[in-house]
Amino acid sequence: MQQSRFKILFLPRWYPSKIDPMPGLFIERHAKVASRFASVTVLAIIPSREMSEIEIEKEDNLLTLRYYFKLGQTEFRFVNKLLNQLRWWSALLKGYRMVRREMNGFDMLHVNVLTRLGLFALLIHCIENIPYVITEHWTRYINGSFKGALRIAVTRLVVRKAQKVSTVTDNLWKAMQTYGIANANHMVLQNVVDDAFFNFHNISDESIIPSPGRFVHISCFTDRSKNISGLLRVLSRLSASNVDFECILVGDGEDWERMKLYAESLDLRYPKVQFKGLLTGNPLVQVMHSASFLVLFSNYENMPVVINEAFAVGIPVIATDTGGINEQVKEWNGCLVSVQDEDALYSAILSFLKRSPEFDPEKLKRYAACWFSSDAVENQLKSLYGLQ
Repeated sequence: MQQSRFKILFLPRWYPSKIDPMPGLFIERHAKVASRFASVTVLAIIPSREMSEIEIEKEDNLLTLRYYFKLGQTEFRFVNKLLNQLRWWSALLKGYRMVRREMNGFDMLHVNVLTRLGLFALLIHCIENIPYVITEHWTRYINGSFKGALRIAVTRLVVRKAQKVSTVTDNLWKAMQTYGIANANHMVLQNVVDDAFFNFHNISDESIIPSPGRFVHISCFTDRSKNISGLLRVLSRLSASNVDFECILVGDGEDWERMKLYAESLDLRYPKVQFKGLLTGNPLVQVMHSASFLVLFSNYENMPVVINEAFAVGIPVIATDTGGINEQVKEWNGCLVSVQDEDALYSAILSFLKRSPEFDPEKLKRYAACWFSSDAVENQLKSLYGLQ
């Protein structure tokens, strides 16, 4: 008799949806990798200003239920907050009953991003004796936005009762421990790099020719965290020094239009600075393959997956020494600069444009395959679930 597949329920705070395809892409990739060896269900509760509906997708061993609930839109803010909490919990309970019935129960719950979903997993554990694991991604423990005595107390309890806890960096776990959050069973779970980044040579469209003077910045375009304005000021200095370069900025977000206007005010124009907007899949791989390095100038981070992706296509990284970035970016694969140090960033970019230091693309690719490929992360997930 064939043994039934291990059944996992993913409970993500962030997940791609038709409202926004970007949040939680790294969680979706973990779910897809887990579905290689288990039956995976994703229950994503998504707030919406427009609709209240259920969306179900089935792909091989991955079942995804997106439960959209309508946000409160009264003229009273405290009423809206109360309505939103009640509607969120109602959607979560209804969605859980639906997927539990469809899958005939679960062997494991996988919480992605605390705290409410962790509390829900703890309640299910107490009622149905289903173990749960946690993967935390949030930078709030690093940037000081994790506040509230009750929230901290509940988070401590939820983490302590988990079977195992994972974070994408040791730095994030150490930051959580400063709040008294602890669990003896902790591991680092790397973000997955999509297979397309390792197979970029199979892309047929060669409309973008690789250039040694071209580099790329990829982010969610939130200036307070990504410090795109600081990067643009450095690019302005490079331009004024008559340095030959092209910087391609990829992404979309709340400050995208403002950053475009800021670039114009600094007289940064095409082709030196190119705003490409949101790119995914092969177009993103192609742009990264055409560049000679990646630049991030963030004020705070956890561990951006674009760094892993840069290594996968064989290009080095210039990034700020914040969060867990220094766990991956070393002298042999990139360069670290201090947060908001525009002089250091200017010097680093100038050095890279002169192709000094030299980097081995094949070594970068091998490193990425060893740690961030689907095969590598599959083994890490099995370890998280206690399956090896």
